[in-house]
Amino acid sequence: MKSLKLLMVAGEASGDQHGAELIRFISSSVSNLEIYGIGGQRMLAQGLRPYYMLDSLQVHGLVEVLRHLPRLYQILWNLVDSIREEKPDALLLVDYPGFNLKLAKKAKSMGIPVMMYNSPQVWAWRKGRLKQIIQCIDKLVVLFPFELELYENTRVEANFWGHPLVKKHHLEETVLRFRKTILTAPENKVVTLAPGSRPSEIRQHLPVILEAVRRGKFQNIDFVLPLADSLDFQEISEQLKELPIKILHGKFEECIEASDAAIVASGTASLQAGLAIVPYVLIYRVSPISFWIAKKLALVPFLGILNLLAKKEVVKELLQDDFTPENLINELRNILDDEVANQRIRNEMGRVREMLGDPGAYQRAAEDYLQYIVKISGLETS
Repeated sequence: MKSLKLLMVAGEASGDQHGAELIRFISSSVSNLEIYGIGGQRMLAQGLRPYYMLDSLQVHGLVEVLRHLPRLYQILWNLVDSIREEKPDALLLVDYPGFNLKLAKKAKSMGIPVMMYNSPQVWAWRKGRLKQIIQCIDKLVVLFPFELELYENTRVEANFWGHPLVKKHHLEETVLRFRKTILTAPENKVVTLAPGSRPSEIRQHLPVILEAVRRGKFQNIDFVLPLADSLDFQEISEQLKELPIKILHGKFEECIEASDAAIVASGTASLQAGLAIVPYVLIYRVSPISFWIAKKLALVPFLGILNLLAKKEVVKELLQDDFTPENLINELRNILDDEVANQRIRNEMGRVREMLGDPGAYQRAAEDYLQYIVKISGLETS
């Protein structure tokens, strides 16, 4: 394709990763590619021209969103104005459905084709969004094969090309080499702490995790905390003083592959841990009213995607009031000390990984988007 102009919006750290990889593969097939919108450092590194940075959209919890609505709507209206001025060939929206579906509706009314990566999880909660998706999304790449059923016999052109987190893992010697940088003794076990990528998640989760590490007095354990780029490294480092925790800029993937166990906030990171076959404890806490509303709206028995795919509780979920230092200590000890339970978890994780396709999902999705744009617009391939 000779030229293409896209508006892309990603609202979370995981979306920044998805967006960056999609840009990388799209740019390899387009001679003159221009992409603007909202993303993080990864998307910028691949050539995104930022209208706003990703952290301008990061809000955690239903009630918390309400407090930031005026700012979020101002960003939305500015992006709508940009569509009139910039005249993109299409929108490519990544995750973040609360915001992105509103933008999609506006773009659709202006005659702009709208593509989306990662279907909103309407099978888990807010089923009413399905109608909205069908009305305003033209092309959709889903991340789980069962989601295709939702869009059968609708106007949405939906495809599953595998889950992007299914990838070729680092060679064993690379993992072992990285593991040695964490270990303080060769016989120790490594536990990754992943409290989330948003500041609000850190506020809710990190104090409980640190208290569990403090009270647990774990022997022969090396804890590592890989922080997302969007977080304040210095501020969080101050909280770790006198605790046996190594803190790193990024490197979650390397840390989790080198780990024996993990404590992981609900979200993309929890699936990454599962696909790496690393047993973990799932954690999640928001404001009491946000949790109450979410429970009322939920349509599924589990929060964690790994448990949902397995249709059973493979990993323990410590949610809201159950997320305490004592419970965290007990569940982490179970993973580390009970070899039978540990192996059972690993076996189930392997079964889930087989459901999610082969490596190369980003490239296949990028090719699909380009073919769709050619089909609907008549833009020539290079």
